[in-house]
Amino acid sequence: MRSFSTISAAVLLVQPFLAAAETKVVTGTTQSCTWTDNALSNPSFDSGVLTPWAVYDGYGTASVVADASGDGGYVAAMVPSSSSYAVLYQTLTDLVAGDTYSLSFDYKIQSATRAGTCNFYFAIDGITATSRITTTVNGYIQYGTTETDWQTLSTTYVPTGSSLDMYIQVICSSGIRGIAAQPTIYVDNTQFSNPNKEIEICTDVPYTSTITLLSTPTV
Repeated sequence: MRSFSTISAAVLLVQPFLAAAETKVVTGTTQSCTWTDNALSNPSFDSGVLTPWAVYDGYGTASVVADASGDGGYVAAMVPSSSSYAVLYQTLTDLVAGDTYSLSFDYKIQSATRAGTCNFYFAIDGITATSRITTTVNGYIQYGTTETDWQTLSTTYVPTGSSLDMYIQVICSSGIRGIAAQPTIYVDNTQFSNPNKEIEICTDVPYTSTITLLSTPTV
């Protein structure tokens, strides 16, 4: 039998030792950008939150809920205040004065405890009668204790400046003096579009990545 020499043992002792590879989970956000001719941000509420839309001056409440709507995803659920008004608005910037913009939104009355009517409006820079630029076709929508079908309100508008506040205004009536009309109203697919001007919209997208750290030889 061949003997195991002292020199051989020394050579083995100085061979590099490779530790097991390690993995590390890295999280963060990256930007995803698209081009659109719609000047509204979060127009279909598919971010799952209301921002940058806001309820105007305490006129009702609003939240974003999941719904089997025309495009799937989410809708804004508005409920009028005791004044029977519900108002959402968004500030728009970087508009082209003198260009014609196409405005529209889809709406339906989801539920109510009693029958009534609602009028739907677009309004610009205020919610008084002189600020309204369109109203519901045929004047108003009748509702009962079951939901209505989806409908669309549309119009055009020519801004005179580069920025404005755009309002979606709903005024409801129970038809009974002293009784507020407070149905749940769904709104989706809002548009304030100019085909001559595209806007880059960027959103933060979370990511998770697993990386392998190479081991360092040791002796």
